Amino acid sequence: MASFRGRVAVDAGMRHSSDVSTLTVVSATLIVFAYRMLYVWQGLDLTDTGFLVAGYRHFLTDPGSNTYFLANWLTFLFGYLAGEALGGTLLAYRIAWAGVVAATAGFATATALRVLPHPI
Repeated sequence: MASFRGRVAVDAGMRHSSDVSTLTVVSATLIVFAYRMLYVWQGLDLTDTGFLVAGYRHFLTDPGSNTYFLANWLTFLFGYLAGEALGGTLLAYRIAWAGVVAATAGFATATALRVLPHPI
């Protein structure tokens, strides 16, 4: 027989709610990262990705070459640091992109689990 403590059912077969939410966040992050890694090999398009990679690569060498440098300097700084840490190639920037998308999904999942009501 299950007893109820607040909003979380406690039973011999159930996990604690923090274990379940941690598992959910980690699972969502890993699934999104694995899915995004499928697209890492697609190469470069000449729209937003090309614009951003050019800004990342020229962050220190020629910041004036980017028209919107002042509006995007923090993005360019993080992109430059991530690209240099992973090797500075286009593949490195794409892997960093997959990591940022996965981290955003994990953050959104964790926030949703805290804000939205949990079913009993």
